[in-house]
Amino acid sequence: MGLRKVTPGNTLGTNLTMKSGLIELLGGDQQLVAKLDAHVRAKVDPKDYADVEDIAGMIGQYIHGNEPSHHLAYLYNYAGQPWRTQERLTQIVKSQYKPEPDGLVVTMTRADVRMALIHISGILSSCASFE
Repeated sequence: MGLRKVTPGNTLGTNLTMKSGLIELLGGDQQLVAKLDAHVRAKVDPKDYADVEDIAGMIGQYIHGNEPSHHLAYLYNYAGQPWRTQERLTQIVKSQYKPEPDGLVVTMTRADVRMALIHISGILSSCASFE
């Protein structure tokens, strides 16, 4: 089955949507953090996603142009490392948004704009500064 026939997102992003019991299932806080770190550090060939819609703004396997990834940065909070959430959100803001007319990495529909506004408000409430 080709990539065109799969739901947007990826296995790790989908697996990490289940917060209840997830940390214990993975083996504890450090294992969750290791999974999250591996997710964003993964070496990905963008050509592997060439035929998939809305795959833009990749940071490893984190795909900012696809809503199923938006919650991943916040999972560091559940592993007792809120500063890691702040670091990851800062990375996302700096790499995905620029104060320019074409400053969004993704092409946004109306639904995407709503999702981005929700995401940005979460970022702003989680991070004291983006320096």
